[in-house]
Amino acid sequence: MNRRMWVVLISAAALTAPLPGCIDHPATGPTAASQLSVEAELVQLRQRVGDLRTAVRMAGRLTPALEQELASITKGIETWQARSGRHDISFRQETHAHPVQAGGNGKPALAPRGGGGGTCTPCPLIIESIGGGLVCFLHYEGPCPRPGDIVGRICAYTCISLYVIS
Repeated sequence: MNRRMWVVLISAAALTAPLPGCIDHPATGPTAASQLSVEAELVQLRQRVGDLRTAVRMAGRLTPALEQELASITKGIETWQARSGRHDISFRQETHAHPVQAGGNGKPALAPRGGGGGTCTPCPLIIESIGGGLVCFLHYEGPCPRPGDIVGRICAYTCISLYVIS
């Protein structure tokens, strides 16, 4: 082979060889390209949570369509965590019992089921931490407590942590 042929062969080999950092190597971890994809997905998931928060506030409740979107977001979070091995965004289910409201005589002032007399505190639609790192969406609001109950209304939430909380 002449010198020119060698130059052509070496150039062709260099052009077809994978560049370091451009493909996943099991021994060395994710590449720069896949890390960008992971970050883009994280940004998109956080944006979807913000959009859902706005839509729930506008609707005044978690409609069936918005509930489906919440389920889709939580599934997306699980998938993202499995693929990235990270937990920068996560979700959990939480249940809260509202305290029993005291009446004018210091005794509980409770409403019977279906309303009428006393007070029944509604569950907050959305609970957020200061700074917005945690957003909880109401997905179940229990009935009003009955006279004599010591536990108030039960409120169940799906909470999404948007950042790593240490």
